[in-house]
Parts: sequence; structure tokens; C-alpha cells
Amino acid sequence: AEWIDAAVSDAAAAGARFVAPLMPVSDGPARRRIVEARAEVEPDAAEDFFDLVHHGGSFAAGDSVRNLLAAACRRANLSPFPYRARGPLEPAANAAVAARLEERAAESRDEHRASLLQATARWIDEVGRDLSVVARDGNFRKVFPFGPELAREAEAILVATAGRTGGAEAG
Repeated sequence: AEWIDAAVSDAAAAGARFVAPLMPVSDGPARRRIVEARAEVEPDAAEDFFDLVHHGGSFAAGDSVRNLLAAACRRANLSPFPYRARGPLEPAANAAVAARLEERAAESRDEHRASLLQATARWIDEVGRDLSVVARDGNFRKVFPFGPELAREAEAILVATAGRTGGAEAG
């Protein structure tokens, strides 16, 4: 936890806008390379690190590491998710709401809800029109295909996001 806090604080001080975890591949050859690389940096701890990587369930600890990282990011006012790429013709509000829905999907412990949030993000990516205009005109729930509860949630994020991104864009 201390190392994560320090790394996130250093990233924030250097001007980072997000710090996102990358989980390593967990097959045998990858674990061997991880142990070899660590042994080069800290030879005295190589045996203990080998035991941790090969027998200690270190890859199963990913959820706790992600939770520690998310908490450290909140304290440093950073996102624990990378910024989402946006095409030059993609409305900013659409990209922002799809990104927020993906974040909520990643944070969800409910697999069904996470799938619905991901599907909603994909639908927004593919819709091809500025949904902030549709929401502003009161028609978002009429075109939204995933049910009223998720429509309310997505629309609320869209309206809040459109205010930060400047709303409807030409494109």
C-alpha cells in the first residue's frame, strides 16, 4: 500500500492525469521472466519473490491491488482508468459518457450489470449521433435500447458530461 501511494503521488506531482494498472500475463514463462527481472534488481529477495509468484497466489491479489490503486488515485485526484481515445468526428459527450460507463462496469461486482454497462458504452460508440442533443431535446429514453433504469443512469451521466465538454459539437 505504501509503494502504491508513493507511486501515485509521484505520478500526480509529475502531472499525470491517470494511473492505471496493467496486470501481467500469468502463464509459466511470464512468471519466470518476472522472477528473473526482479532477481536482477533485488538478488537477496529472489527466493522469497519466486515463492510469492509461483506459490503465493500473487496474481489472485489483483483485486486488492486495484482497490488500493483506486483509493490512492482518489486521494491524489487522479483517475484509475486511462483516458479513452476519441475520433475527430466523435462527439465529446458521447466519448466521455461511454468512458464513464466503462469505469462503472469495471467497478461493478455484479457481472450482469457490468455487461449491461459495457453494452451501453458500445452502443454509444456506434450510435453515430451526438447524444447530448438527443438528451437535451428530451428524446434520449426514446432511442435508448437497454431499459428505463439504465437509460436514467446513462442520461444523467450524459447531461452532466455534456455540461463539462461543451455539449453538442459539430461533426
